Amino acid sequence: LLDAVLRVNAAQPFEVIRRLERHFPNLSGKRISVLGLAFRPDTDDLRESPAIPIVRELASRGARIRGYDPAAGANARTVFGDQLELCESLEQALLDCDAAVLVTRWREFEAVPELISRLNPGLLLVDGRRMPYGGVSSSAADLNQIPAAMVERVEILTGGASAVYGSDAIGGVVNFIMKKDFEGVQF
Repeated sequence: LLDAVLRVNAAQPFEVIRRLERHFPNLSGKRISVLGLAFRPDTDDLRESPAIPIVRELASRGARIRGYDPAAGANARTVFGDQLELCESLEQALLDCDAAVLVTRWREFEAVPELISRLNPGLLLVDGRRMPYGGVSSSAADLNQIPAAMVERVEILTGGASAVYGSDAIGGVVNFIMKKDFEGVQF
C-alpha cells in the first residue's frame, strides 16, 4: 500500500504537466506561474514540495516560469536559481501569463479567481489543491458547488496525515475523482 501511495505521489506533478499540455500541446515559450512553492502553507520550507518537480519539468520543456509564495521567496531563490522568476505579489504572478498552477493552499490564493477575472481573463488555472474559492470562511470547500456530472467517484480518507495531503489529512479528506475530460477551470 505504501509503495502504491508513493507511486501516486511521484506521478502527481506530471499530472499537472499533462493537464497543461491538453491546453498547450507545446509548453515551450508559454508563460506559466506556479502559485505556492513551499510544501505546505504557513511555512517557507520547500523540502519535498510538489512545486520542485513541476518547475523542473516545465523548465525542461522550455516554459517561461514565474513563481510566487507568500513566505518561501528567499528559499525558492536557493532551490530554483534562474529556473523561475520570483514575483513579489500574487497580482504580479497572474499578470501577463498563459496559465497558473496552484500548488500550495495559502489562504491568500482564495482570491485567485477574482484576480484572474480582473487582471488576466484568458488565463488557464490548474488547481492542484482544490482551493475553497469565493470567500469561504473555513478551509472546507462548499461541496454543493461541484457539479455531479463532473464527478466520477468520491473517496473518503479518515485520520492520519498522508504524503499527498500532509497535515490537511489529519481530520480526514474527501477526494472527488473527476471525470477524465475535466481539465481545470478556464476563466
